[in-house]
Amino acid sequence: MLEISAAVESFRQTYGGEPLVFAQAPGRVNLIGEHIDYAGGWVLPMALKRGVTVAAAPGEPGRIRVHSDRFLDAGVAEFKPDQQPPAAFTRFVYALALETKISGADIAVVSDLPVERGWSSSAAFAVAVTSALLALNARAYYPQPLELCRMCQRAETHALGVECGLMDQYVAVYGQAGHALWFDTRLEKHEYVPIDLPDLAILLIDSGQDRALAESGYNDRRRELSQALEQLERRIGKFDSLFDLKPEQILNAAQDLPQISRLRLRHIATEQQRVERFVRQLKTGDAIQLGRLLSASHNSLSEDYDVSTPELDALCDTLTARPGIFGARLMGGGFGGSALALANRHVLDGDLQAALASYTAETGLATEWHAVRPGDGALVTHQDGTTELVREWLP
Repeated sequence: MLEISAAVESFRQTYGGEPLVFAQAPGRVNLIGEHIDYAGGWVLPMALKRGVTVAAAPGEPGRIRVHSDRFLDAGVAEFKPDQQPPAAFTRFVYALALETKISGADIAVVSDLPVERGWSSSAAFAVAVTSALLALNARAYYPQPLELCRMCQRAETHALGVECGLMDQYVAVYGQAGHALWFDTRLEKHEYVPIDLPDLAILLIDSGQDRALAESGYNDRRRELSQALEQLERRIGKFDSLFDLKPEQILNAAQDLPQISRLRLRHIATEQQRVERFVRQLKTGDAIQLGRLLSASHNSLSEDYDVSTPELDALCDTLTARPGIFGARLMGGGFGGSALALANRHVLDGDLQAALASYTAETGLATEWHAVRPGDGALVTHQDGTTELVREWLP
């Protein structure tokens, strides 16, 4: 994650003054459990050591200014808190300002997260900006950490048109170094699961293919799943949560449903099983089994949930054909972006490079990769210079 000094320099260059508060929020990778967060399932994300850093100071009442080379067009975006601006990420800040009830602020945003690559840059942006705005207003009503997550979720839906679940914002707040979060999205609670894989590397690999959640099939998949759940209830009767049912119950009942509904439900049911098995295998460190679960997840996302692309399929197939790369799958919402892979550390300078060169030759797309480790959740630095975790600062 970029140091506060980078945000200070951006603020000074943009506004000619000094910021008073800072906030940092991490990106995330969901190790396994894709597209089941909005169905009420258990997922397994971890916060990253890369993210968004915000510097802020009180602004002229009735005026909010925001600058970011990463998220916005060059220059300063300026708007009134009571007047929605046209540009997407400016609308995002506007929605966050409404949530925090701040009337004036100057904000500078820097980041080392790639945008539209499945690293949850938008949730990190939201949590960092919201935390900074709250820290500016000493008389503000401070939400509980979980409500902060919901505030950011609402703002993303309203401003960007993405009907996202709560997972991304949640892990940005509750992340813990060295651990993943086994997160129950229905009850909104979690357990920390240690990530102790000294001989293995968790890789995030950019496919080179752009993605845009709001304009892709992400929202369509949510609607298709909602329709499938309605059809399933008509078939077997009402249930509080899909995950109150046994997987075999879901799969058997889905046999009589239309094909799209059957496939969507099959992914949800089997992906939840893979999450549970992945948590168990993390405790043993069995790289082969962990890799198989990742690859099975990708196959299900591609064939049953239809959120992959030929390029992502080619990338995952090319990776897993190499010795020492145990499994790979698309990450995030799909429709382009990045893949996640699990590999022996000794293959990073050999087989991994050969696999990526083969993929580029096949698709014409340039790639880049990063080995990542689990990091902490969001931080806030107050006017007195003290820094604390946002989840410990809020009541």
